[in-house]
Amino acid sequence: MAGVAGTFTACLVNAGTPTNAVVVAAPAAGTYIVVQWVHVSNGAVAGEIKLLDGSGGTTMFSTYLAINSPTFVDMRRAPIVLTAATGLYCTGTTSTTSRVTVGYSLER
Repeated sequence: MAGVAGTFTACLVNAGTPTNAVVVAAPAAGTYIVVQWVHVSNGAVAGEIKLLDGSGGTTMFSTYLAINSPTFVDMRRAPIVLTAATGLYCTGTTSTTSRVTVGYSLER
């Protein structure tokens, strides 16, 4: 998505277990986040990472990673669409360094 007008990237790096950590802040009223792709990697402990529709919200994406493993998912054919004026959050199950990078657009 880099270089495409109207799209953005965001990255969240955690040194421990992420619990309702913000990846993309909530946009203005009437605007919603559309996630186009996700790249997740973790450190020395296997575990699950979830992307949430708002803090403590519905799980929109979940992946279980082995030790020191990445995963990339291209969602442009079926993107994740969040609730209007709601941020994208992350929760994990293990205490290890993890990185969540997303490509997204803001729609009305």
